[in-house]
Amino acid sequence: MRFKSHVAISLGTSAIGYACTNSIAFSLGMLVTGIFMDIDHFLDYCVAVEKIRFDIKDLFQKCYEFKIKKSYLLFHSVELIPIMLLIYLLSGNILLLGVIISFILHLFLDMLSNHVYLFGYSFIHRWKNNFSSDKVFNVKLKRSILNGKNKTSG
Repeated sequence: MRFKSHVAISLGTSAIGYACTNSIAFSLGMLVTGIFMDIDHFLDYCVAVEKIRFDIKDLFQKCYEFKIKKSYLLFHSVELIPIMLLIYLLSGNILLLGVIISFILHLFLDMLSNHVYLFGYSFIHRWKNNFSSDKVFNVKLKRSILNGKNKTSG
């Protein structure tokens, strides 16, 4: 999903979260997680270009066009959900509950819009497949969709 979409959805869901809970901590957890969870794409980008580079335009282009061959995506890992849930159940921390809800929503929306394979957001699956982006994303489908949009927009 595009960054602008994550921002818009995170603003909306955190506002709804505040309205339902009257908790700034809960809504802040939702907002920050929904927007900044994608920082792991930047880490993958730095590995791909072999240096720390703050070229946001190039980062987005490489991500959206699937030009990054390895997808570590440390934060896009479903294995984090039970760990966070356990910590929440032990602590009762309302901020963490907002983080968990936003985390799950973020993964779900990404899975729908980024053509992620069923186990693509499993760290274990990525690890077993040497973090190959082709095992995370249906790159052929996404490229054919992008090419179709390019042909019709000209």
